[in-house]
Amino acid sequence: MHIVIAGTNYHPTMVTSEKVFWMELIPNLAEQGVSEVTIVSALTGLPPEADQTSEASGVRINLRYVGGSDEFNSGITQSGLLSTIRHRIYKYNLLGTVRSAITEIVARSAQNGNPVTAIQLIENLGPYNHLIHKSTGLPTIVSTPTNFAPSVPFFDKLLSSSLIRDDLHVVTCSAAFRDWLAHHGAFPENLSNIRWGTAIPSGPISEELRIAAKESLGLDPSIPLVTWAGYIQQIGNDELWKTYEMAHQVLGTGANMQFMFALKPSAAVGPSIPEVDSDRIQLRFTDQEQFTTVRHATDVHLSFTDNYRSFMAPPLTWIQMLSHGVPILTLNTPGSDEVVDHTCGAVATSTEEMITLLPSLVERAKELRTSSHKRAASIGSIQRAAKDYAELWKRLSRVDDL
Repeated sequence: MHIVIAGTNYHPTMVTSEKVFWMELIPNLAEQGVSEVTIVSALTGLPPEADQTSEASGVRINLRYVGGSDEFNSGITQSGLLSTIRHRIYKYNLLGTVRSAITEIVARSAQNGNPVTAIQLIENLGPYNHLIHKSTGLPTIVSTPTNFAPSVPFFDKLLSSSLIRDDLHVVTCSAAFRDWLAHHGAFPENLSNIRWGTAIPSGPISEELRIAAKESLGLDPSIPLVTWAGYIQQIGNDELWKTYEMAHQVLGTGANMQFMFALKPSAAVGPSIPEVDSDRIQLRFTDQEQFTTVRHATDVHLSFTDNYRSFMAPPLTWIQMLSHGVPILTLNTPGSDEVVDHTCGAVATSTEEMITLLPSLVERAKELRTSSHKRAASIGSIQRAAKDYAELWKRLSRVDDL
């Protein structure tokens, strides 16, 4: 099979959250019958780059960049609704070049005797989902964690409606969002649920490695570490401030723990972030390598949104944390309990209950490490995700019938 994978900002220096998932997924596709992947990546905030070709575990990878501009970066230095609308309009204008590139690739591949099997969109491209399908005539799959664009309600409705079509297949990351789409008019046969996945280690992080990671971060290894990560799906600046306030409330009770807020470098430009005023709280901007160290050092991961219009993907970060044996404390937003249960953390019914539950979960962190790792292995392996996606592409393109 030859699959086209398309989206925004798939780039080795900008890989975050779901982009990491796709980078891990592609090398696992060879044993599922995929021989070639062509990636079309619309760059925002980076200069244009030349096309690249490589190979990973038997899969030929063609990387095609389109767009590329510093206009995006200049836009997000301004806060507020107008800046957000400006960014959205800029992004959707850029997606026209993605459609053109995909159409060209499909035509050229057919001429070269290596036709494209299916189009995999790694995020919701709004109206371009349908336009890409219309211009190629190929099965078009849209993977999307949620419908929620909180800062611009118009785009929230636009993104949702663009998924409820009979010519697209939608992959959600939670059954809650899949069922919501079905309730609002999507045909059940056009919906699948495939969670994020990651490479699962053979066991949870050892106590020795956890201590070493804390020391490398300049932390006291004898004090349990609670971490927060952002910005990731549905967990943004509002959640940062609410969690920061929660950390102060917990520490105010005399609880023996320390907090680290790990933010992506892009979070440095945009809405305000807290000025740390406690020696038990740290805030750091981390790249992928640094965030790996943070995950290794973590005893409990604190992650939630209290907007019940939203759906938790749940985030890839949750699967990564669980794979290291880290239990998670979250809120009962739709989708959360599909990953977190009593074996690997706790799902609270309110932020007040989270404050009550956190000290006891920190005390139980060691005994939950093995079961947290097992939970990740059972629901979040990258091999499982590769198999599910490959089977979906085969079914929709009727590869076995050719």
